[in-house]
Amino acid sequence: MKKGKFFKSVFSAAMAFFCTVNLIACRENISNKDTYIEGQDFQYQYNDTSFGNAIYHKIAKGEADDYFIKIGDFIYKVDGKSGLLTPLCNKPNCLYNKETDYNKCKKCNAFVKISFEADIKYMSGYIYALSDFDDEGKLYRIKADGSEREAVFSYSQDSKDKNSYSINSWLVHRGYFYFIEQKEDESANVLYALKRVDLSKKNKKPETIFEDKSLNLGFLTAYGNHIYFVADPKYDEADVISGVWDAEMNQKYLPVAYQYDITKNKCMKIEINGLKEDEFITNFCFLNDKLIYLPGSISDENMSIYSANLDGSSQKIILDDVPAESWIFTDGKYLYVSDGCEFEHDAIMSGKKPENINVTITVYDGSMKKIDTMVIPVHNQIINPNFGPDDKVFLLADTDPSSDETYHDYEVLEFDKSNIGTINGAEMPVKDLRTLSAKPPYGDFYYDDGE
Repeated sequence: MKKGKFFKSVFSAAMAFFCTVNLIACRENISNKDTYIEGQDFQYQYNDTSFGNAIYHKIAKGEADDYFIKIGDFIYKVDGKSGLLTPLCNKPNCLYNKETDYNKCKKCNAFVKISFEADIKYMSGYIYALSDFDDEGKLYRIKADGSEREAVFSYSQDSKDKNSYSINSWLVHRGYFYFIEQKEDESANVLYALKRVDLSKKNKKPETIFEDKSLNLGFLTAYGNHIYFVADPKYDEADVISGVWDAEMNQKYLPVAYQYDITKNKCMKIEINGLKEDEFITNFCFLNDKLIYLPGSISDENMSIYSANLDGSSQKIILDDVPAESWIFTDGKYLYVSDGCEFEHDAIMSGKKPENINVTITVYDGSMKKIDTMVIPVHNQIINPNFGPDDKVFLLADTDPSSDETYHDYEVLEFDKSNIGTINGAEMPVKDLRTLSAKPPYGDFYYDDGE
């Protein structure tokens, strides 16, 4: 063997050994405390449940003051101190979101093509993004400084492949990639399963955590040593054909909440006591190491907000008489109760002008003391105003939600949460930083076939 090839082989072997040791070390450093660990845990504060049965994150929080935003096919880094937005790629000759050649776009570290909803997650110095545009789906990991991008997990989406599937909800949490697999069997029945992949291992074969052919799965979220999801029974064909839908039928098909205990490697149904017959759980929030949830309801009656231990035990009402159209979110310090924000987009799409839509958010501290109220600015539609744990947070607003255009422009807004306690029912004081378009710079070939 030539000397050059020998040293090259030795170097490659040494690097492979170093990477393996480093991955094992990362696994050993992951906490098993049953609380929120910043940097390595799923960022529940940014849960966006405004579409379907999945949870999306258009914004993620990095280390120090850095934030990340996904608009269209590109990920942008936001400097929390200056508010400066830049594409998450440090290649000197890259045109980033100005590149009109699709093949060159694919080489940009900030580029992640997805056919549906923008969705990014942060964990341990990396941004994770799922690309489902091609026959092969990929989970990309991009270094927070934009210097590296690699596909760390791949799966087949080719309809000709019997092992193919799609992913309808996913997250990264404490070194694992959790996802809900959705696939069809030979009889075209849609089957769901909760699976996970250890991102520290070279062989990333998915491990099945939960599956039940009679259930649809969705609303995947996580906190501490727990992974949460919601399952709803699939409709019985005889019930559909009968055309009868009464109270008994409603009860039969109510969604059920589950939690997977990471330390016990056990998946369990969360038994919710005290709910009315027509109430059900669709999503969880977290505050002071407690589960916080506002039940969904078939009726228009006012409801209660509950808290419970992280395993679902010791439930109690913490706020009563909450309007039925409300929805809630938390940031680790406050509980926010909106009086109908999730219906704002529907109202605009039905022809109602933004200035005639008055959506109020009430803020409570950890002891459920009312701290403040604030109105969402009427000049733009903030997309699920979920707030991160820091005082300065960044939000996205659709500049024209009623537009028929496939791709919209979005405003990036800055909100200083230190103002909470002094707003007193006025508009949220936000600062416009920049407007970005979701339209691909290389053209709209995804809809070229008459779609």
